[in-house]
Amino acid sequence: MKRVITISLFFMVLTVFGAFIDNPVNLIVNGNVISIGSEIYEVSPYTLKIAWQQREGVLCGELGYETDMDFSYGIVNYKLSHLNNFYGLNVKFNVLPTDKFFIKLDAGGRILLSNNVLVDFGVNDLTLIAMDSSLSGIPVFFGSVDIVPFKNFDLFLSVNNFEASKLKLSAGLGIFGFLPMNRLAVSYSPIYRLSDGQLFNIVDGTLQITLPNLGFSVSGFYNFSDTVPTDAYLKDRYGIKVSLGVNM
Repeated sequence: MKRVITISLFFMVLTVFGAFIDNPVNLIVNGNVISIGSEIYEVSPYTLKIAWQQREGVLCGELGYETDMDFSYGIVNYKLSHLNNFYGLNVKFNVLPTDKFFIKLDAGGRILLSNNVLVDFGVNDLTLIAMDSSLSGIPVFFGSVDIVPFKNFDLFLSVNNFEASKLKLSAGLGIFGFLPMNRLAVSYSPIYRLSDGQLFNIVDGTLQITLPNLGFSVSGFYNFSDTVPTDAYLKDRYGIKVSLGVNM
């Protein structure tokens, strides 16, 4: 039990520019939780998600539904994480519109190298089935290292791709365990475009607050470089993700 508590105190939220994607192994809840979240962008449509999360022993599960403000799509997801073996899976079904049906998989794991070093790795948006070939993009592969040199303080490095043409490198620091503030982190996360060598300067931030029977988190990014209207990952100058969980 002590090992699980230690991990939950300084898990790293991997925030990716243009979309907020985290390792499904980060799903850690106690009891039954109703979660409501939204993603707000400068240009891209806002999204809304509601989910039911539950813990049974060392397993945590989530059943959720995501759409945008125009209800132009509907994604049902089922997420599962194992608290002792440190792996997680998230299966996503796009059910609306029916001609855009797909099944995609997120999978990730975590290795505890020591009491002070964590390694995260995984893949997001791995297409299993897609009725429209335009929905079968290159998945996002990610890896990260989180080091805790001092109590309640950590340093982290991460890398992930966007399609085959862009790489994101992140370096940051965080503080954790000062309840009710569970975690506060900030990172410099530039995106490097391989086609022309251009660098886009991004700053990410995360704040997590835990109260009795209530959890709140907000993550965000800001692009200090020029945006690219034709690029799904670079068209937004800023984005914010807010989520609220209530323990039932």
